[in-house]
Amino acid sequence: MRRLLLLSAALALAAPALPATAQTAPSAISYVEAELLPDGEIVTRTNARGRADARYEAGSISKFACTLAALDLQRAGRLRLTDTLATLLPDYSGAHADRITLEQLLQNRSGIADGLMAAVRADPAATLALDLTPMEAVNRFGTRYTEDAPGTAFDYAILNWTFVQAILERASGQSIHDVLRERVYEPAGMAGSTSFTGTLPGPDPVRPLGQTLPIPPYLVCAGGTAATPADLIRLLRHPYTPGYPEADRRALEAVASPESRYGLGGRTRSVTVDGVMHQLSWKSGSNGAFKSRAVYDPVTDTGYAIMTNEDAVDLVEQRRSDWVRERLGVTLD
Repeated sequence: MRRLLLLSAALALAAPALPATAQTAPSAISYVEAELLPDGEIVTRTNARGRADARYEAGSISKFACTLAALDLQRAGRLRLTDTLATLLPDYSGAHADRITLEQLLQNRSGIADGLMAAVRADPAATLALDLTPMEAVNRFGTRYTEDAPGTAFDYAILNWTFVQAILERASGQSIHDVLRERVYEPAGMAGSTSFTGTLPGPDPVRPLGQTLPIPPYLVCAGGTAATPADLIRLLRHPYTPGYPEADRRALEAVASPESRYGLGGRTRSVTVDGVMHQLSWKSGSNGAFKSRAVYDPVTDTGYAIMTNEDAVDLVEQRRSDWVRERLGVTLD
């Protein structure tokens, strides 16, 4: 998350300023939240100017959506998570193409140095103005490596997800927007969600109270999902619906980097309630003023999500933790 915040801040330097009225913080923070109740109903609540049926930017929760798309393409025989970049992206010019797998990219354990962040820090305006395909972006920014061998160290590098996007598009023969719609949003019942580039689509989009990152065409998997909180719950719940393959569900629950609780495309938190282990799907997203938090508990089949456009990270973290305490009786650190 820290890298996306840094990227957002850097690119915001090149973005046009928002109207002064949109930058004046009101006394009450606006948000919209949703809860999946034990009876299966999802209820939505708002505060201040929160908009119940509007799309908010989901930030890095987009990574989980692209991970589900990768698993779907694996089931369709279009790719394997164990395939290397040499197989998945034969046009990739990096020297480590035969060492880095899709699974390592989804786990943020690729060992690829994030040249995109370096370019943003050096010249945010010029980097933001580049019109690149995902394939062009990985060859421009992703051919150098860290000192850690692939698969050995966690590094929350935004560029990993440009590689993922390029892989999904090549394997499917479709744009990332079609891939996400057909393989994730529609199967998960996310009728209020879409992917986007630039800023939020629609005639009356939610506007951020503060600066945000315009999503470049090659960073859709990093932060290009627009959703409602109810749809974020549906996204996290999707792997636990009838018919979803058990092996894929277990792969999503596995934690590859215990220090960060990170696995495939997001985090999992384990808590024990009355002697029963609960593997909570624990997802977070941020793009400047847009903050999103979501949690789903497969044991109780309940969940919670909250989104805001007012840069209220402490509020969304606290309300999610409060939900876990009230629903499960567990206080998280």
